Amino acid sequence: MSLTWTTPVWMWPLLLVLAAGAVIWTIRVYGRTRPGPPPSLGRMLVALRVSALLLLVVALAGPVLSRFFQDQRPAVLAVVMEDSASMGLNDGGWRGESPAEGPSRWQAALNLTARIDSSLNARDWAGQTIYLRGNGLDPLRRFSPADPVVTDPEALGTDLNHMMAQTGDFLAAEPVRALMLLTDGQETRLGPGRALGSRAQRWGDATVLSVLGVGDPQGAADRLIRDLRYPETVYAGDEAVVELSLTHRFLTEKISDPVTVRLKEGGRVLADTTLVPEGITSRLELPFQAETEGLRLLTVEVSPLDNERFLANNKVSLAVNVRRGRSQVLLLAPRPGWDTRFLAQAALAESRIDLTVVRRGPEGLVFADSLKAWTPPVSRSDWARWDGVVLMGWQDLATQVDWTQLARAVEDGLGLMVMPEPGPVLQREIPVPPEELSAMLPVTFTRLRWLDDGFVATAVAEGRGHPVLRGMAAPEETPAGGMAGSRGTILEELPPLRRILEVQDKPEAMPLLVGRGTSRAGETSNLPLLTLGNQGQGRVIWYGGRRLWEQVFWRPGTTGDDQVGTGQAGERLLRNILVWLAAGQQESGLVFSGRRPFYQEGETITLSAQWRDMRGQPVLDRRPSLVLKSQPAGTEGEPLPVERTFALEAVTGQPGLTQVTLPALPPGHYALQLVGPGDPPVTGSEESLVVTAYSVEETQVRQDSRLLSQMALRMGGTYHSLSDSGTLEQVLQDLSAVDWSPEMRERRQRWDFWSGWPFFVLVVILLGAEWYLRRRHGLL
Repeated sequence: MSLTWTTPVWMWPLLLVLAAGAVIWTIRVYGRTRPGPPPSLGRMLVALRVSALLLLVVALAGPVLSRFFQDQRPAVLAVVMEDSASMGLNDGGWRGESPAEGPSRWQAALNLTARIDSSLNARDWAGQTIYLRGNGLDPLRRFSPADPVVTDPEALGTDLNHMMAQTGDFLAAEPVRALMLLTDGQETRLGPGRALGSRAQRWGDATVLSVLGVGDPQGAADRLIRDLRYPETVYAGDEAVVELSLTHRFLTEKISDPVTVRLKEGGRVLADTTLVPEGITSRLELPFQAETEGLRLLTVEVSPLDNERFLANNKVSLAVNVRRGRSQVLLLAPRPGWDTRFLAQAALAESRIDLTVVRRGPEGLVFADSLKAWTPPVSRSDWARWDGVVLMGWQDLATQVDWTQLARAVEDGLGLMVMPEPGPVLQREIPVPPEELSAMLPVTFTRLRWLDDGFVATAVAEGRGHPVLRGMAAPEETPAGGMAGSRGTILEELPPLRRILEVQDKPEAMPLLVGRGTSRAGETSNLPLLTLGNQGQGRVIWYGGRRLWEQVFWRPGTTGDDQVGTGQAGERLLRNILVWLAAGQQESGLVFSGRRPFYQEGETITLSAQWRDMRGQPVLDRRPSLVLKSQPAGTEGEPLPVERTFALEAVTGQPGLTQVTLPALPPGHYALQLVGPGDPPVTGSEESLVVTAYSVEETQVRQDSRLLSQMALRMGGTYHSLSDSGTLEQVLQDLSAVDWSPEMRERRQRWDFWSGWPFFVLVVILLGAEWYLRRRHGLL
């Protein structure tokens, strides 16, 4: 024990002067007190105050009382067990038992550690054992085989290198003398990729490292499905193909029996095939018809080998999102021309669009592809079979189309595009549309007259971020956000329009393109060329130019990328118009970002969402929540009785993007819905989530002894397999050579009297006693 002072030496004279001054001042104060206290009381009062003041002076000097002593820490045997689901497989047959009787890999590892503990305790072992479990992707957890409940491994994925790096961090302050890793050696996913390092870097050269392999190192004959490929999204009515590889492992003889492979949905077989494998791996395809819309959970099953031990990898689940069939767009072109031809070509380039062309035949309107008679819809429900309608003129349709029913269908959500009919070049004025059609258009007019000054298609500044103009920005000025630059669009490099109709935009309309021209008198005019409007829930597009096909066909220049880029931009404009006509603008609201509809059992689910306002800008002042609930009524599976809500957190550096990580979910169907605060609350569409019982961990049917031996070599340790009869004896022999003497540490105990509560209590007691005696004897 030693006493030290923290005050510099040069301050000691000042402290002595301060102490002497405190004593003299106290004596003088009580010497002048009237009435004076009795001599005995006066000495007591002076002693109390002087003691308190001297304690304060001593506190300024900073005394520190130190005591040094030695502490013993028992040596540590660290046992690290892989905590992935493959460790729960039951492959006891490699030890002579049947698979039903033998222990799982996890239980075999626990049995080995129990025998090691028993042997060490019998030798009066002075160390302690620390048990850790992990898979390298999640944090390590400490446990004990003596715990009331030791859960079976169920994590998905393994990264052994990172797990050992985590172990080094976890045991950095422990006196580790021996470390054992028990694993089947099967790595399924790479984690953060931290380097393993050498034994000396992590635990020191004195540490004994043992890598113990669990499971059958040879592997029983096994048939499994690998390299599964399938379209995650298909359209209703299309044929989809599931491709897969049928692989055989650890065989001792050639396969002669046929193999049956089936694609099933519930109890219904969608496709099946039978083959006799000619080699180790066979590639095959299973085509099926996508009929019902929605998220469909399918299963691929393959018949097992005779006496095959592992059957879980003979079945694979997959989820296919069957979307509504392609958007149906009707093009009414009584007098088809080049505009009709290029619109049809643009629709062919869009997998989401199915365009039907109706033209005039000898006996009325007919389908252009089959020449069969087309019957005009007579009700709003008849028009509802289409997602969008393009009118190439209206003069020749006045008697065939019921404009009132068409207007009602547009109000219900039908998209409508209106273009003037290509008439004679010398025709200066065309008839106005019927009253019902004119009321839906986003432009107004008293008459429709062609102007011939020559107009250049120019993007309106307020509409350059609209989806219809996406991809129209000048290449050298395209900003990161994908909106048009200050120059406008590359449509301005195209030839001028020969004619444009003289109309005016309605106040509520959204102009996207105007025809900019100069009259012979030198006046500049901007006439509406491409204008969007809403009619109820429907979308209405007005194009008032002549010969739209020239904007797509013409290629400026003779060589270089400009020739290709501008031509593609003109075609892109037509494609954007058709897509927006059929599907509309879906930029606002709550939507998931890059969400997978299909997860494996035990897999961590991370979901991202975006909340955008009606202009497509991110909402930053509010955050949505995620509601996880049962699948909607009418679907397979039992509904879950409880709904759970998870808060989404903002993603740094990405405005408007929020994220949440869900815990591992058991197999089944779930429904996801985004909900934002508000009155009433803002809700997103309900989407499906499927968690399948299949796991890649179930394909790990043997111990990877090669990987484990290489790992032990890199770490400077030894590799043993539990399948070898002498493994336990060899491990005990290695542990018996370890120095298990406790680690001696010198520790220091420091006591700062003045910085704790006892010092302040003592000062308060002294001053309080002085005050009490003064009051007790009537002193002021």
